[in-house]
Amino acid sequence: RDELNQGAAIFQSNGHTEIIAYLIARARITEPTIEQAVLHAMQRLKGAYALALMSPSKLIGVRDPMGIRPLCYGKIGSSYVIASESCVFDSMGGEFIRDIAPGEMLVIDSEGVHSYTENCGGKTA
Repeated sequence: RDELNQGAAIFQSNGHTEIIAYLIARARITEPTIEQAVLHAMQRLKGAYALALMSPSKLIGVRDPMGIRPLCYGKIGSSYVIASESCVFDSMGGEFIRDIAPGEMLVIDSEGVHSYTENCGGKTA
């Protein structure tokens, strides 16, 4: 936050979500895809986070490299769902598929499910 405040960034709140959104939006200016922008932002983030992002054609799940915050995905009917806890799938009659790995970005689009593991492999909690 301090680094971004020294530049042109102006934040309306004290929350971390706004900072993450800013980093992704800023990276998207130079990165060719939303996936690359999210990966770029992940490299700058420190600490615990689990994100679910939506674009008009994609659902993206991102988990911090230490694996502190939980994140998983599954199916409810014919739709893929990202959730912080697997119990949601049982309670809604869905199917738990797997946990999203620490540092992993999972992208769900019309072509299927894609896993990006460039930020995996560090120490986990």
